[in-house]
Amino acid sequence: MLDAGLTTRMSGSSYKQFGKEVLCTQIHFSMLEAIFEIDHEVQRQLDPKKRRDIRDFILDSLEKGELFYFSPFVFSSRGNIQEIDGGFVLKPGCSIYVLDAQHRMSAIASAISQLDGESGGS
Repeated sequence: MLDAGLTTRMSGSSYKQFGKEVLCTQIHFSMLEAIFEIDHEVQRQLDPKKRRDIRDFILDSLEKGELFYFSPFVFSSRGNIQEIDGGFVLKPGCSIYVLDAQHRMSAIASAISQLDGESGGS
């Protein structure tokens, strides 16, 4: 969770879907890692094989120089994102919660960690 004094701002678009406010944004993975949490009460347990398969797909694609895409990640802000002029802000000290992306996020983090290890962490 973020420190109470930090503010996370992001650009994006908002709209309503099935009566719910939806924010569509694109952020760096490092920012996402800093603001998300997994609610173990609602998420199934992480499947290490699925994470490994996705990580290997990422690493193989990078090694071959092939582009790859993932479907959008879905999170719940649980009311902790406010619309401001020119974008959105996550309330200080709050997180967003994974609804759909747990395995992909874990696989990306694992791939980055492996690549950092191969490059000596630079």
